[in-house]
Amino acid sequence: MSTTTSLSDMLPSSVPKLDALGKNWAVFNMHFKDAIDAKGYWGHFDGSSTRLIFATPAVVLTEADGTT
Repeated sequence: MSTTTSLSDMLPSSVPKLDALGKNWAVFNMHFKDAIDAKGYWGHFDGSSTRLIFATPAVVLTEADGTT
């Protein structure tokens, strides 16, 4: 299975890369939260949303005779 990332799934350049030692954690955290919240995904990070955002809805095909 391959995964793809669209440009809209990437973090904006305003979110700094997190330093390996975490020296810029406060700045990274603030920018990261703002960017994810703007995309509407923050609830998945804080646990307030449990809806799967990447799940593909089931497709049900109905034949002409009414069978599925």
